[in-house]
Amino acid sequence: ITSFPTQYDIEKAAYWWRRATQLGHPLATYNYASLLAEGVGVGKNLELAAKLFEVAADPGGIASAGHNLGMLYIDGEGVTQDLKKAKRWLEWAAGRGLTESMCQLGTMYSQEIGVKKDWEKALMYFRNASHLGDAQALTNIGLCYLYGDGVPQNEEKAFDCFYKAAAKNNIQACFHLALLKKDGRGCKKDYAVAMDYMERATKEEPEAMKILSLWILEKKPKIGTPAMKKAVKLMEDAAMQFHNPDALYHFGIWTAYGKHGINEDDLMGKNFLYEAQELGHPRAHVEISKITAMQEEEVRIHNEKFDRGEKVFDYDKWNRISDPDSD
Repeated sequence: ITSFPTQYDIEKAAYWWRRATQLGHPLATYNYASLLAEGVGVGKNLELAAKLFEVAADPGGIASAGHNLGMLYIDGEGVTQDLKKAKRWLEWAAGRGLTESMCQLGTMYSQEIGVKKDWEKALMYFRNASHLGDAQALTNIGLCYLYGDGVPQNEEKAFDCFYKAAAKNNIQACFHLALLKKDGRGCKKDYAVAMDYMERATKEEPEAMKILSLWILEKKPKIGTPAMKKAVKLMEDAAMQFHNPDALYHFGIWTAYGKHGINEDDLMGKNFLYEAQELGHPRAHVEISKITAMQEEEVRIHNEKFDRGEKVFDYDKWNRISDPDSD
């Protein structure tokens, strides 16, 4: 019988790993440090986690501990940020065959994090990791071919890398594979396959939720159908749960104007657009201005009717709606 660990199980494990850490057990030290870093089963303590990762790495010899310590030095969490120390620990872990460290070193060279940009070194690390079966490394190589970074641009090779990485359930690869499949770039165009890959990407990627929602709407589903409900739910989740700027923009417009079966609410729609604007969406302010102008026009018409003595609000109708038993 397989069961998920309960909070009690985790706290119990933390207790015994802490005891073993005190006795100098390297793997227990690494496990206990990992719990401290995440605050799982114990209080979060990044400073102590960093110290224990170092003990587990050297002299403990656990490569993942060195990798985690390197990442803490990159982010400046639990330690003073030090990109040189980060690089040294990641190189130490990569030298022991840890593909995650190889990928991170490749990222440092490709994004100029603490080192001079060097695509040759970046690709060397990505390729070394990919030869050891790392799906993220394959995806990173695919991105290099897709954008022509460090290699001649080649969408066929990019597609091949993404395809192999997607077979290992890499979400980023699924996302880019879907985009290539939909447009037939570097591969045969296949809308249905593109939809399937984008669906897989929605498990972790809010941008995929937004795109899949828009792709579904391209088929013009009717309001109330499962397809329309799915499109709205995907955009809503990307906006409200993950605060994706584009999703906030689209969902704000849909809400303000009552599109796709959503109840019209211009105030709530503007709130979504304001958040999109704060997150840097370039067109949100335009839609906010349009909605504001629409609201001001409604107020003007309302006031003119009021000045003429016309009924501007049907209270009898409102009472019938709000209290259907009043008759």
